[in-house]
Formats: sequence, C-alpha cells, structure tokens
Amino acid sequence: MRKSFLRRHWLAFAITFGAAIIIIITIFAKRESDAERARKKLIWGDEAMASFHYEEAIDFYEKAVELDPDLIQARYNLAIAYESVDKERAIELWEEYVALASDDPSQSRWIEQAEEHLRRLRAEPLMEAGYAAMEEGDLDTALSKFEEALVVDDSVLDVYYRMAQIYTEQGKYEEAAESYTKALELAPYSLKYRYELALVYEEFDRVKAVETWEDFVERAEGSRSIEREKVVEGKKRLTRLRGGG
Repeated sequence: MRKSFLRRHWLAFAITFGAAIIIIITIFAKRESDAERARKKLIWGDEAMASFHYEEAIDFYEKAVELDPDLIQARYNLAIAYESVDKERAIELWEEYVALASDDPSQSRWIEQAEEHLRRLRAEPLMEAGYAAMEEGDLDTALSKFEEALVVDDSVLDVYYRMAQIYTEQGKYEEAAESYTKALELAPYSLKYRYELALVYEEFDRVKAVETWEDFVERAEGSRSIEREKVVEGKKRLTRLRGGG
C-alpha cells in the first residue's frame, strides 16, 4: 500500500512538474513570438517612413515597443517619426531613449545623434521666434532669440547667418563678420557666406576684405553654386581695393 501511495504521489508530482514546464516553455515561446512580431512591426515602420507616411510609421513603431519594450531601435525610430508630426512628443521620446540606452555601450553613437536631435528640437521654438521678430522689424528681439537658440544648440548654421544679416543692417560690421565666420566654420564651402563676409570686411578692414575676395574669386571660378554676376563683382571689388581703379 505504501508503494502504491508513493507511486501515486510521484505521479501527481510528475504531472504537476510537467505542467509547470509546459507553462514555462509556453511563456518563453510567447516572448520569442512577441519579439519576432516586434521586429516585423519595426521593419514595416521603416518602410512607412521611407514613403513619408509618418502616422502609419508611428503606429507600427508604437506596436513594436509595446510587444518588445527592449527593442531600442524601435524607440529611436519612433522619436524620429514624431519629429514630423509632434515635436513636443518627439522631445519626450528622445529623452526616454537616451535614459534607456545610456547603459548600453553599443548605443553610444546613437545616443550622440539623439542628443543632437534634442538640442535642435529645443532650439527650434527660439529660432522661430527670432524669424518672426525679424519679419516684424524687431531686430533686437530677433537677436535675443537667436542668441538664446545658440545657447541650446551652437551648431545651427542659419542662426549665425541671420545674426550676421541683422548686425550688417545695424551697422555692427565686426559682429557681422564674426557671425559670418562662424557660419563658414560650419559650412566651409559656402560661396554665399564668403561673398557676404567680403562685403562686410570692406566696411572696416581693407586687408581682410582683400584676402576674403581673393579667396572667394579663387573658389568661385568655374563654380555653378553662385551667380556669375557675383564673381564678376568680386573681381571688380578686388581690383579696386588693390588700388587698380
């Protein structure tokens, strides 16, 4: 009888243990299935993004994150997609991504890019306020907003250009030259900025003006990125500054 009891006991244990194993296997299989489904959603989201269907892409990416919260690429792409439809939400998502990815060494390069996105998004409202003030003729307010934008993100090329325009209009030629120089540091092949810088230097530094016009003419010869009339004008101004008429 005792053997029969033990046999029944072990049989019940084996059944229970086996059921538990089946449950565990099912759970892991489901997790794997969710991960696979998440990867598919990620791929479909990428395809939607490539077609500029941002709302559709967002739906796919959000479902991917829901299925697999550890799928960091889906979170990254979701933030990018939101930049086209809701910048405030994009900022929140970039912040979440940076916080989640900060402990993963493989994400270091992507974190740097995410932080660049964050700086640009945070600077945009200040830039837009600066543009609006320029249109209204309120140059001091425009300068103030652009300076605030540069505190947030000092790599915004157009801000330096707009500030240079304002300084030129105000007769602050040294400040204008400094802004154009910073713009050229970000866009060293820009003939447009080099042309504007040469004009500004003529107002207060003849030597620098000659050097800049020489540089401009040399770079502009044969280039299709700037009007031929400006190249001709640059040569004439250079001749005059050299004392040739």
